[in-house]
Parts: sequence; C-alpha cells; structure tokens
Amino acid sequence: MEVNQYPETKAAVFVSPQPLFLSFFSLLSSRAAILYLYREQRNFLHKCAQICFYGVLLEKISPKKQIIPWSYRKVMGPYLSSGHAMYVCVDFDGTIVDHLFPELGAPAPGAIKWLKRFAELDAKIILFTMRSDNMSYGNLLSEAVQYLQHEGITLFGINHNPAQDSWTSSPKAYANVYIDDAAVGCPTIHPRGFARACVNWNMVGPYVESMLLQSR
Repeated sequence: MEVNQYPETKAAVFVSPQPLFLSFFSLLSSRAAILYLYREQRNFLHKCAQICFYGVLLEKISPKKQIIPWSYRKVMGPYLSSGHAMYVCVDFDGTIVDHLFPELGAPAPGAIKWLKRFAELDAKIILFTMRSDNMSYGNLLSEAVQYLQHEGITLFGINHNPAQDSWTSSPKAYANVYIDDAAVGCPTIHPRGFARACVNWNMVGPYVESMLLQSR
C-alpha cells in the first residue's frame, strides 16, 4: 500500500509571493498615477484660467454671448455690477489713427465706430496719449482732441480720469480697460498704406463691448 507523504497538498492552495508583490506594486502605482493626474489637472486648470484672462483678446467673442473671462469677473466683479461706470483709456497714434506722429494719420479701421458704440453703452472714454501741446511740433494734443470731437466722440478725460481725484494722487489715469497698440497681447493689423500696424478693432471692439454689456 502506497502512502501519500504529502496529503496536505491535495487540499492546500499554494500562493506564490510574486503575484502578491505585483498586486502591491500595482496598488502603489495606481495611487501614484492618481496623484500625478490630480496635480496635472490642477496645473491644467490654473493654466486655463490664465489663458482665459490673457488670451481671450485673440479670439472673436460674439456680443450676444456676453462672455466675460472668469478671472476678470473675479478681480473686477465690483466694477462689473450694475451702477458702476466703466472707464476706457484709449491711445491715439496707432490705435485710433495710423501712427504718423507728429502728423495726423488716417483713421484706423473701425476705431470711431467702436468708440461710439462704447459711448452708447455708457463707457467713460479717456484719451490716453503721449501727445501734448506747446512743444516744438505744435499743439498735437489739441489736434487729437479736435479730431475726436469732429468725429462725434465725447471725452470724459484727457490723460487724466477726473473721478480718481478723490482717492488717489497718482498721475496715471485709472481705467477698467486700456486700449493701446503697444500693449502686450493687443491684436493688431497692418492695413494697406499704413506706416505701422494698428489696433485690430474687429477683435478689440466686440471684447470691450461684451464687458460693457455685462456691467449694465
């Protein structure tokens, strides 16, 4: 009669340590992957917020949508609520007209049309320019002001915001929006015959309009 020397092996289940090690390693890997994805998602959302604020000028925004970047609403929320005037500082040479300083350049396409639209939406328009009077070139600032008046643009201020006198003595004109061809990120075009590129009002106009509509 043959005796089974290892009867326990008939019922026992042998578990190799290798699968356990792999399972534990997979668990650690999964957790690391989750943490990695969480960090990447957080960084991605942060970058999206930055892009929304700094890069929205590069996209055409339909005035009907009245889209305001989330980061802009967060910072400027009190000024976008009803009852708060919005101040728009606008450069002259290269923004409203072709940059032929000290001469008066041709009108930048769409500039006057959009400035009138801003005024219709109760924007306070401030001329913010390096032009000045009583210099060797003549009264260049007065020429710019007269040009805008002739085009039907009423200015709230000239290189100064009268509404800020009660809370600051800074020489910088306060505004919610600054439109300048030299501003970083400002979309520009170079119309045929222009000496230099100027503001692309087809993009800037709807963007500012959407903010003004939101503030009403």
